[in-house]
Amino acid sequence: RGPFDQREPEDLMRVIEVNLKAPIRLMRLAIPYLRKAGGGAIVNVASIAGMIPVPHEVVYSASKFGLRAASFALAEELRGSGVTVSVVSPGPIETDFILSDLDGVPDHIFSQPMSTADDVAKLIFDAAATGAVENSQALRDVTSSS
Repeated sequence: RGPFDQREPEDLMRVIEVNLKAPIRLMRLAIPYLRKAGGGAIVNVASIAGMIPVPHEVVYSASKFGLRAASFALAEELRGSGVTVSVVSPGPIETDFILSDLDGVPDHIFSQPMSTADDVAKLIFDAAATGAVENSQALRDVTSSS
């Protein structure tokens, strides 16, 4: 976290490498095996920051928006192939990433309840089981209140 113009370019590119390029590479490598096996599920983990741009987390937010877009596009491309592509977009999770700097986390991130790693694992499992293109606590809250 921090002002974009005060971050080292190498650090910014590392976020892109881990959050966007690595999942794209892994999807590309997994698809032939999943097709050969007769189908399967790819589930990527994005973030609420991939739905709502987050100041002081510019590249993190951009990487998660990009991962959501790649997942949506690939899900459409593979529709009917037996391979599903889903994205899970949790809000804040009880990890050191959030807990070590609560004052630095923008308030709107806490528009969603704090989740545990187990909560996120359940979202991932549900996405893999159902093939839903997106599974997020934010979407559940919106749909359950309507």
